[in-house]
Amino acid sequence: MIELTPNLPQFRRSGRWTQTDSGSLIASWASASISFILASSSLSIRLGPQTEHKYTFSGSSTTLVCTVSDPAGGHDLHQHFLSIPTGTWIFTFPDVEPGLLSLFDRPEDGQQKLVEITLVNWSSVLELVSIVVDSVGIIFFRFLAT
Repeated sequence: MIELTPNLPQFRRSGRWTQTDSGSLIASWASASISFILASSSLSIRLGPQTEHKYTFSGSSTTLVCTVSDPAGGHDLHQHFLSIPTGTWIFTFPDVEPGLLSLFDRPEDGQQKLVEITLVNWSSVLELVSIVVDSVGIIFFRFLAT
């Protein structure tokens, strides 16, 4: 298990993020996301002490969404405006807390996948301390053109 700082150039950030003195990233606006391509059977993130779920509607709400899809992006366009790549996995995480959060564990997978982790709760704060992978060689450098 290897913990990588989320400040590496392999991780593409979108939205409002701030960096702490210790190097972790903090998002406090919905839709802030971090994305990357990896070839790993498991993925976790370490959340810092500033992570906080502030508001719950009707007892629970989703704080984080993790989407995992084919980086080639074969899209299946149905009769609606939303285009979701074929074979996309969508994982939701309500009420996240500081500590290690397992996003997925699919033994012997090892396929390249595009991963995007998004803060979706408008009132929560996410402190991303590290991204935890099986091997350092699985994160691919500069996968998206800017």
